[in-house]
Amino acid sequence: MHRTLSQWYAHETATGAASDVPPEAKPDAAGPIVAPPAFVAWICGAETADLARSEAPDKKKEGGALVFSHIMVPVDLSHAAAMAPAVKAASDLAHANDARITYVGVTTAEPSSVARTPEEFGRKLAAFAEEHGDGLSVDSRAITSHDPTSDLDRKLLDAAKEMGADLVVMVTHHPNLADRIWSGHGGDIAAHADMSVLLLRS
Repeated sequence: MHRTLSQWYAHETATGAASDVPPEAKPDAAGPIVAPPAFVAWICGAETADLARSEAPDKKKEGGALVFSHIMVPVDLSHAAAMAPAVKAASDLAHANDARITYVGVTTAEPSSVARTPEEFGRKLAAFAEEHGDGLSVDSRAITSHDPTSDLDRKLLDAAKEMGADLVVMVTHHPNLADRIWSGHGGDIAAHADMSVLLLRS
């Protein structure tokens, strides 16, 4: 993923558009790289005026295997609308790679603002996945945690490994002073994941 982002940035530089690339999206950015929507469109081979001139990266690895076959999208149902950038990017990438998507959510065993029980949470997550299926192969995985605040990242990383995901697509918040002290969930996952991680601004 980092190599492909470098290719896209080289294209933006060659076409004189590099000045419009936010600092956190540049390959030499300090900390996790946050990809802008233009990168997602480019890697999917979008035919727009600016992107059509680029030589989109080959979607197949050596031997003909698709770049991504299983995409995991962490979902916070209490902020479902904010998940839109990740849902759109994952859908575009899945269509381009003939990949499947698994929407993953972490809940507590106690009643919450989203669901009264883990079972109800699972049903709502499944409904979210179905709603955003977009003609793709999608499913969902609800994970129960005694303390989601402290072990959310570990639960998501474990889930990604268990399901064999080769790409995690998730939204992240705008950086602020707190990020200098406590890394955001997206940053932690990007730092410790064995697979590619695509972070998008919410």
